[in-house]
Amino acid sequence: MILESLANELLLYLFEYLSTNHLIYAFHGLNSRFNFLLFHHFTINGLDFRSIYSCDFDTICREYLPTLIDKVPALYLSERNGPSELVNRLNDDGFSLDRFVRLKSFSLNYLSDEDFINKIMLALPYLVNLTHLSLEYCLMGKDFAKVLSPGLPFVDCIWSLPKLTQCYFHLPLGRFPVPSVTSSSITHLFVFHVYDDVLKLGLLFEYTPNLQHFSTSIVNNCLIQFSMSPVPSITSFEISLYDSDTNLRPDILQWMPNICRLKVDCNRLLDGHDWKQIISNHLPKLKTFHFRMKYTYEINDVPQELAEQLLNTFRSPFWVDEHRWFVRCDSCPTRGWIFIYTLPYAFDDFSVYGRLLSKSTCPQEKNLQTYDCVRELTYDVEPSICSQLSDIQFNKPEKMRLRLPVDDYFWSIVPTFDHLTSLQVQASDINEECTKQFQLLLSRASHLSSLSIWIFFNSGHAVDLLLGTKHVSIKRIDLGELSDGFDEEQCMRLSRSPFAMQCEELRIHVTHRSSICYLVKMMPNLRSLYVYCQYDQPEETFSKNELVDWLREQLLGVRPLIEISRSYNTVRLEMRQNSST
Repeated sequence: MILESLANELLLYLFEYLSTNHLIYAFHGLNSRFNFLLFHHFTINGLDFRSIYSCDFDTICREYLPTLIDKVPALYLSERNGPSELVNRLNDDGFSLDRFVRLKSFSLNYLSDEDFINKIMLALPYLVNLTHLSLEYCLMGKDFAKVLSPGLPFVDCIWSLPKLTQCYFHLPLGRFPVPSVTSSSITHLFVFHVYDDVLKLGLLFEYTPNLQHFSTSIVNNCLIQFSMSPVPSITSFEISLYDSDTNLRPDILQWMPNICRLKVDCNRLLDGHDWKQIISNHLPKLKTFHFRMKYTYEINDVPQELAEQLLNTFRSPFWVDEHRWFVRCDSCPTRGWIFIYTLPYAFDDFSVYGRLLSKSTCPQEKNLQTYDCVRELTYDVEPSICSQLSDIQFNKPEKMRLRLPVDDYFWSIVPTFDHLTSLQVQASDINEECTKQFQLLLSRASHLSSLSIWIFFNSGHAVDLLLGTKHVSIKRIDLGELSDGFDEEQCMRLSRSPFAMQCEELRIHVTHRSSICYLVKMMPNLRSLYVYCQYDQPEETFSKNELVDWLREQLLGVRPLIEISRSYNTVRLEMRQNSST
C-alpha cells in the first residue's frame, strides 16, 4: 500500500503515534499535502521539543510557527536532549512565550537557567487559557518565591491563572512556598521532591479550596504542618516518604474524611492492626487503598517468621472479607529488607537485588499477582543465588536497568520485552555468555530506542558487545559512563558496527580528539554527538575555544554542522543528516 493513498483522517491518526521530531524528519517537505497535515496535527496536538534536533527545531520555527504560534494548544520544552538555549532561540526568532495565547498545556523539563525562569515568569499572566502546567526536574526552588514586576511571586502567578486545573511540580531539592492567593480552578496538584523544613499542607489546601487530588513526596526530615479543620474537597491522596526519615502521621488523614482513594509509599512499617484503626476511625469512604512499605530488620530477626507475623495482621475479616484487600510480603536476606505491599502492585518501579522469600494473604495469588503497573525495572542479582526467587512477572517494563550475566529466572519474570524502550546494561566483565544474553535480549526488544552500557575497567568490552549485533530501532547510544575512554582503534571498530550505522545520538568518552572527527565522518545518520575528550595535550596549552575551533576546521565540508559547543571537556556537536543517506 502506498502511504499517499491513505485518507487524511487515517494519516492524522498515525501521526498521533509519532513525536514532533519524527514527524518533521519523515514528512516535512514531501509535498504540500503532508505539510498541511503536519500543520493541522500541530494545531490539535501541540509541539514537543523535549528530544528534538536543532535542524528540525529550526524547520518548525521557520516553516510552521509564524502562522501556528497563536493556535498551539500544547508546548513541551526541555534542554536535556533538545537544542541548547532552546527558549532563548525561540525569543531570538520572535516567538516569545507570551505569544502562545491559546496554550492549554505547558510542560518544562530539566531547566535551570535563571534567565529562562524569568522569561517563564513574565509570560505566565498571558497564558490565560492554560489548564495543565508541568515543571519537572527544574531547579526553581528559590524562584518560586521570587517577586515579579507585577508584584506577585511566581507561585502566586500560577495560582492566579483562571483556568488552571492540574499542576505538576517535580523539583529536585526544591522548596515549595505556599501561595498567598486563592485558586478556585485547581483540582489536581502534584508536588514531588519537597525539600522544605516545613510543608504547610494546611495553608496550601486553604488557598486551593476545590482541590480533589493531591500527590506529594518528601525527601528529607520535613515537618508536615496541617490545619485543624477538615478538607472535604480532597477525595484522592498520595504520599511518598520512601527516601525520608519523616513518618506518616495518621492524624493528617483524619482531616480528609472524604478520601475514596489512598496511596502510601513509606519506610515506616504499619501493620494491619494500625491501618485498620486509621481507616475505621478516619476514612469511612475509602474504597481504593494501595501501599508499599519497606522495613530493615535486625540481624537477629528471622525474616520468614517476621513476614508471617506481619501478614497475620492482614488476614482478619476486615481485610480479606469486608474490603478484599490483599497484601504480599517479600523479604530479601542479602539486603536485610522486608517489603510489604498491596496486590495488585500499584507502583511504577520495582527492584530485584537478591533472592526474595515471598508470602501473600491472597487465596488465589496467581490471579492477583499482576505487576503491569511496573514501567521501570531494576534487576541486579548474582545468578548463583537466583534459584528460589518469587514467581512474579513483569509484562510491560519500558525502562530497565540490568546487570549481566543473568540466569534463567530473569527470563521467566520478564516474559516479554515488547514495551521496552530504554535499557541500561551493567557488567564488571564481558564474556561469551554475557554477549549471548545481550544479543538475545535485543532480539526480543523490538521497540528499544535507547541503550546505555556501563562496563567497568575496560571500554574495549563495550565494543565487543556491540559488534555483530543488529537492532534497527536503537537510535540513542550512551557509552559515556565507562570507566575509561575509547582510543582511536576502538573508535574505528565502533564506527563499523551495525549500531553505528543507524545511531542518531551518541554519548562517548574518547582519549584523542581525532576520534571525534572520525566518528562524525563514519556514522552517516549521526545527528547529535556528546563527547568527553581526554585531551592528548595539556589543557592549559590552548584557549577555552581551541578545541571547538579545531573541530570546525577539521570538519569543514565533511558534514553541514549546525552547532558546536563546549563545557569543560565535553563537546556537543549537532549536525544535519548526510544528504547521501
